[in-house]
Amino acid sequence: MIAEKGATGETMKSYRERIIRCPRLGGEVPFSYCEREAGELPCRQVIHCWNAGFPVEVYLREILTPEVWDRFCNEVPKDRITTLLDSVEAAHQRQKKQCEVVEKGLNTDCNHSGG
Repeated sequence: MIAEKGATGETMKSYRERIIRCPRLGGEVPFSYCEREAGELPCRQVIHCWNAGFPVEVYLREILTPEVWDRFCNEVPKDRITTLLDSVEAAHQRQKKQCEVVEKGLNTDCNHSGG
């Protein structure tokens, strides 16, 4: 990976490798996870969590396009119930795909019932 220069002269690669305890997940995560936690967008708490470690807002403004920065700043977080239901549905879809792979590979029925 090419080490790109960030706003403070420290390489972007070194930012991405930093680790912090995530209050949402309850464990340690690298900044690279927080930077893309919401797909194309950073985690909504990234500035709050990382600001003491380095100038994260300056860094994000450098790497995000103005359009993505605006979406990040204006995104309304989902409520907890919606987030939980989305997580359950995503887990159900992953399990369903795994069962399909197992059934095709072993020519058997999967024991997991869904829906």
